Amino acid sequence: MLQTLKNWFRKRRESTKYRSSAPTPKIVAKQMHLHWHFSDATQIPRQATWNANPITSYQPAVKPIEIETASTVSAAFDEALLDRAKTQWQFGAWDSLAALTQEDIESHPERAKLALLAGAAQLQLGNDSMARQLISQARQWGCEKRLISRILIAGTYNSLGKAAAITGDNDKAFDFFEQAISSAQPNGEIKLLAQARTQSQFAQLNLPDTDEIALGKLKDHHSLL
Repeated sequence: MLQTLKNWFRKRRESTKYRSSAPTPKIVAKQMHLHWHFSDATQIPRQATWNANPITSYQPAVKPIEIETASTVSAAFDEALLDRAKTQWQFGAWDSLAALTQEDIESHPERAKLALLAGAAQLQLGNDSMARQLISQARQWGCEKRLISRILIAGTYNSLGKAAAITGDNDKAFDFFEQAISSAQPNGEIKLLAQARTQSQFAQLNLPDTDEIALGKLKDHHSLL
């Protein structure tokens, strides 16, 4: 009888364990419901990705950078400006030559030469910073190194001529002014241009008239011909 009771309790425990582990219809329904949503959720992104149209990124149009060259220089310019600048340099009219504006220089096809001449004038007036800026611009705009060197050497001779004039050595001053002209302009009427340069520089230095000095130099020049 004791063995029979043990068997009965064992079967009862097994039956209770089985019922507790078996899902109820309500729980099964919930599991099925959740499974259905989870399955659909995994399909939605896949379908959306498959059917989605590709999105092209917006790239704004980039305006090309315009490099300023000789062809982009304004067509409106003073055609006689370079000739006047050369004449002012020959006569040593530094104030007039230095009065060239940046706009006048930049709008001219020969802006490199104009910047160089204006820089030389600034050097004679003692404006070293402005002179360096203009000469640097002339170099950037394609001015020949040889021409830059000749103009700077001519400026050195002109400064030596003014120094000689201040000390009273008029003959030496004329020679330096003549070398200033010939250094940058080897061809032409060097003596006549030197006379004009001498008179101009003496006037700027508030020194006596130099007509007799220049005339004597011209006579010596013609006697050698």
